Amino acid sequence: MAGVTSPVRVLIVDDDALVRAGLSMMLDGADGIAVVGEAADG
Repeated sequence: MAGVTSPVRVLIVDDDALVRAGLSMMLDGADGIAVVGEAADG
């Protein structure tokens, strides 16, 4: 399929829950980006 691309999959890792939530909201709303998970630490 020419011109069809899958979204960039992103895992958000940060120890601050508020930062994770903010990043998740911003990135998940962007075209071409899919937040697939979140973690509090690596």
